[in-house]
Amino acid sequence: MLCKLKKDNPRKFYSLFRKKNQRKCDLNITDFFEYFKELVSSAPNSNKRPEVINNECVFDELVADITADEIIKAIYELKMDKSHGPDCLLNEFFIEYKDFIIPHLCTIFNAVLISGYFPSSWSDAILVPIFKSGDANDAANYRGISLVSNLGKLFTTILNKRLLNWATVNDILSDAQFGFRNGYSTVDAVFCLYSVITNNHSVKIKDYIVAL
Repeated sequence: MLCKLKKDNPRKFYSLFRKKNQRKCDLNITDFFEYFKELVSSAPNSNKRPEVINNECVFDELVADITADEIIKAIYELKMDKSHGPDCLLNEFFIEYKDFIIPHLCTIFNAVLISGYFPSSWSDAILVPIFKSGDANDAANYRGISLVSNLGKLFTTILNKRLLNWATVNDILSDAQFGFRNGYSTVDAVFCLYSVITNNHSVKIKDYIVAL
């Protein structure tokens, strides 16, 4: 029974064994607001527009109209029982009413793609502080989780699939990239690194590793 629960509903499975800590937190919403505001203020300025390159290069497969097939595939990959963003649209909404809303999603997504205007509401987020460890009354011990629009995430998922497919077909991605790729795992990266170190050690070659 537990094995089935772990496979079907991992969140519920681990909640059964998670230690219930009675942490007293005296922080209020203003404390978290000031802390996360300071983090944003200390980040490098990203408002500077990148230099525009005149020699425009367009790849038709990346700018083609988004199809109903692409949308339905993205919807099938949505996970249920996930939080929503400021627009309150749950993944269950897209899954349940997909047959009705897909034509409308096609219209919206293609309008965004053609115009190049990404709705600002899709960038709005609900910031949820998640306690890590240490003093529960120190805002620095909380990690901020941004809950953005699931509608916007559905759109970017489709674009990401296009980019990954294009990069794979055109051999853009390095074989040394293991993260964020289907069929690859960071475990493979560790194994490759271990193999290189072991091989070099056997022939008395020094290894130098840089971690970013």
